[in-house]
Amino acid sequence: MTPETHPPSRARGRVATTDISGLPEDTEIFTLEGVLPVAHLLPGDRIVTRDGGMAVLRGLIRRHVCTRAVRFAAPGGAGAPPLVLPAAQPVLVRGQPGTTTLRRAGDLVNAGDVVDLGQRLLCLVEPHFDASHVIYAGGLEVAAPVMTPPRPARAA
Repeated sequence: MTPETHPPSRARGRVATTDISGLPEDTEIFTLEGVLPVAHLLPGDRIVTRDGGMAVLRGLIRRHVCTRAVRFAAPGGAGAPPLVLPAAQPVLVRGQPGTTTLRRAGDLVNAGDVVDLGQRLLCLVEPHFDASHVIYAGGLEVAAPVMTPPRPARAA
């Protein structure tokens, strides 16, 4: 068991969710200042992106959720630690030469290096930008969403 996951028994009282994306707090992100854990990022930091060179981080959402999780074995190469992601997290997958597609992490489960962990309590950080970007995270290329303004509170 990795530090960022807990078995479902420890997640009692939490609402199980299925469409949550985000990165474990210790996931290393490529920034213009170097490689940093996503939990250490702040709005205004400049993040290296696959699609735009660099993007300014607009916000972070931190949450603890019980959701289906997937473990990627050593995505950063031999000796790299495994990476646990929520099954709904979009991951960039390379196909035929010159083609790529975004797939949900849960759709990539196989008998080898991508394993379904079932329901887990995850401590996630979701970076947000002015536009959708693909960022380098923990040895994978993952999608990060657009920052949406908060919804106004309903009047009672």
